[in-house]
Amino acid sequence: MSVLWSEEALSDIERIYEFHAKFSVPVAMRVISMIRRATNLPVVFPQAGRSCVAYNPRDVRDLVVGDYQLRYEVDGKTIGVVRVWHCKEDR
Repeated sequence: MSVLWSEEALSDIERIYEFHAKFSVPVAMRVISMIRRATNLPVVFPQAGRSCVAYNPRDVRDLVVGDYQLRYEVDGKTIGVVRVWHCKEDR
């Protein structure tokens, strides 16, 4: 399986990095690395995340990664990262 990041998800990653980099670039890099590594789990176990029934019939799932939530879609042999946000963000 391959991982594809949506424009929105890439924008989320940039926003998260910029927020943390204001305080510590090494911390920002660790957070982004943690989020990116987390995509390995759905590559191996696509059903790992909790199903988002609001997206039915699409197979969209949420995976909690530390303090972040990663929303992804399973589509054949592709994991599409839809969005990423901090769990305390107002969504």
